[in-house]
Amino acid sequence: MRRYFRLPFPPKDRESPEEGVIREVMEETGYRAGVERLVGIYSAPFKSDLVISFACTILGRANWVPNEEIVHVGFFLLNELPTPIKNNTRVRIADASEGKIGVCRTFRIEEHG
Repeated sequence: MRRYFRLPFPPKDRESPEEGVIREVMEETGYRAGVERLVGIYSAPFKSDLVISFACTILGRANWVPNEEIVHVGFFLLNELPTPIKNNTRVRIADASEGKIGVCRTFRIEEHG
């Protein structure tokens, strides 16, 4: 099975999107995060995918041990993102790094990569 580098995933039931991203960042990286702004909403109808992306600030690090689904956690320059990484993820990272707010994008299957 091919494993991709990706961003933390969606909120659980009865959890706001902001609460979800804070929890997911903690669970998947060990970092405490604070939400700065909504970057955008991204859909990929060919796979029933809807992603809400936020720009966050790192507030600290917890005592954390990765689980079986986490291969690597790190900070990367935009031109040195790890591979393999899906184009959808690359676009969301670029939008956040460019300071965009309120983006609404729909990815088509040929853009998924």
